[in-house]
Amino acid sequence: MNASHAETRWLASLLVASLGWGAAAAEARRDRWCTEPAVTVDFDMEHIPEPKERERSFYYDFLYSTFGLQVKEALDVPRSARKVSGSPKPASNVNCLAEVPDSSWFTNRHARQPLGLDALIKGPNRGSGPAPGVWAVVRGKTEGVTPGFLIRDARNEIYQLKFDPPSNPEMSTAAEVIASKLYYAAGYNVKENYLVTFDRASLALDPKATTEDRFGRKEPMTEAHLNVILSKVARRPDGLYRAVAGKYLDGIPKGPFAFEGVREDDPNDWVPHEHRRDLRGLRVLVSWINDNDFREGNTLDMYVEDEGRRFLRHYLIDAGSSLGSETGFANPDRIGHEYQLDLGQVAKSFFSLGLYRRPWKGSSRHAAYPSVGFLEADLFDPGRWRANYPILPFENMSRQDAFWGTRLVFSFTDEQIRALAETGEFNDPDATRFLADVLIRRRDKIARHWLSQVNPLDRFQVWRDAGGTWHLVYEDLELAQDLIRREDRRYEYSVRPEGPSTRLRTGAGRPLIARQPSGTPSVSLDGVTRDGSVSRVSLWSLHRGRQQGERIDVYLRTRSGRVELIGIDREE
Repeated sequence: MNASHAETRWLASLLVASLGWGAAAAEARRDRWCTEPAVTVDFDMEHIPEPKERERSFYYDFLYSTFGLQVKEALDVPRSARKVSGSPKPASNVNCLAEVPDSSWFTNRHARQPLGLDALIKGPNRGSGPAPGVWAVVRGKTEGVTPGFLIRDARNEIYQLKFDPPSNPEMSTAAEVIASKLYYAAGYNVKENYLVTFDRASLALDPKATTEDRFGRKEPMTEAHLNVILSKVARRPDGLYRAVAGKYLDGIPKGPFAFEGVREDDPNDWVPHEHRRDLRGLRVLVSWINDNDFREGNTLDMYVEDEGRRFLRHYLIDAGSSLGSETGFANPDRIGHEYQLDLGQVAKSFFSLGLYRRPWKGSSRHAAYPSVGFLEADLFDPGRWRANYPILPFENMSRQDAFWGTRLVFSFTDEQIRALAETGEFNDPDATRFLADVLIRRRDKIARHWLSQVNPLDRFQVWRDAGGTWHLVYEDLELAQDLIRREDRRYEYSVRPEGPSTRLRTGAGRPLIARQPSGTPSVSLDGVTRDGSVSRVSLWSLHRGRQQGERIDVYLRTRSGRVELIGIDREE
């Protein structure tokens, strides 16, 4: 760390303390280990009265995120000081092992226990999609970027059909299907989405079908309305239509969830959304699949029933603007690099008298495959990626949130990514290969960038060798991902009884290897595992002799002759 940067962080830290944030930070870090087993389920699914529907318009999303939020952040001096000092407010919904428990927002899946290929390909789908036969059109949408309609099939199930633009057949439907499977495997709640093909004769208007005019007024839907919708969408060479059929979610829709604060009419909602790690760290996953239209309007709270309890479950919906798709057309060059109206970039152009040139602008890049749209890995910058609008949880993302999100992303292997790309059912196999290759390269960039920002030790376990000595075993994720050379890595550690004491043991030099065939790095706990004691193992990672990230404190308790892991504290 150079002197000027150190001085800046010291001054910012002083400002944080002077504004009263130091005490809050200390309070947030007081409970460093579990006195009981670590919480694995944050049970926010207690029965609640039915909430009112929350409304949020596209225009409000745009105006607040583009102007209100950017100005609010610029004027928030304590928040800016925390960011500059390197001491952002930590996420709140994290257990004592630095993990996110399961909840109505998130369920640990692929990164905790890898799913098989069949389960990955199936994703959130529990059936086979709309039943064959004639589908009754019950509601239409003729205006907007994505015309479509609702159908009721022979099983009386409701699906929303969305289509591709004529300029890019297969693009947005494939993006929706692939992205929803990736979100689901990572742990988020999403719709069941099915790719379907049908002809015009498969559709019949329900006598009570309605649509909306340009002013949002409801009116009876006619064959003419249906023909207008179908005239705006892509059609296959054989005359059939291809669509993604999104099954209506169980429960009662209650509007999108907010990215700030809590929902006042939901007693289960006690963690401010901007401080949820499963929303803050989601930025890494969203950047990987380039879901540029991620916003409040593309989320949904559903009032559901489960085992006699009724509560809100929180969904991500409408991922048609992911991968190379902007839904109605292929991504323009700006996507992923700037907000739709980026006040920071506008200021740079203004104060440079127009001399400032966007790094991404002016290149002659085009979509390699219209069915994929525009998606690339060369200019993709994981640390600077931006959605169409500022999103407060993303703006609050700390390095530890990013580390958590990065683990979600690199849990997908090359083989799994290629299999998921095939679920887009592209007519051209070269398009499938291209998409998979770009996603693999973007995944690798994400791992390389974010793991280098932190101490990348993870997957801590305790292990006893044949001689009865206990070891703390861990994995170096940068080495596991082949991002650095083993000879460039060193570790340092100390082991102390918890409480005031002197250092009992230090280790440096070559990685310490446990006596087991896998050669996993570890720390010997010989002589410090007295029954009833709590020990703290502090670990540092060095890359080419320089400290990487902050230290990690691992807390261990010895009870009845066994050593158990009771806490992991990753410094921000």
